[in-house]
Amino acid sequence: MFHVTEQWKKRALSSLVFSLLLMGVQGCDRFDEEDSFTLVCHIVTKHSRSTNPSMLMSAVQRDIEETLSERLPGRIAFQLIASASPDEKYFLYKELAEHTLKRSWHCPAFASLTKPAHAYYHVPDTTSERH
Repeated sequence: MFHVTEQWKKRALSSLVFSLLLMGVQGCDRFDEEDSFTLVCHIVTKHSRSTNPSMLMSAVQRDIEETLSERLPGRIAFQLIASASPDEKYFLYKELAEHTLKRSWHCPAFASLTKPAHAYYHVPDTTSERH
């Protein structure tokens, strides 16, 4: 008999949520895609330097809403990740940006706010010296 583990449930739910996020972004206008993701990165960078950490994401959200059109994929992607856990936000946003732009995308300021993507997987330490 097949036994569903908690880990399997979490992976299935994550896959479902990610698929829904991608469908939402795919329906966006392609106009100014890159600029909207770059602008979100600039907004996060600006606030990460000057905003109280506990208020950071709400300040970023407010600035994005005031700056970007509702139809731009950078804004839509940010809205879609709003309910994700703090340690998943950057990973999901990065995936949405790369899927939309069809190329690699990175925002160091945004990445520094969350755990790196490899924290979700066991990655052996290959940097230590062997004796």
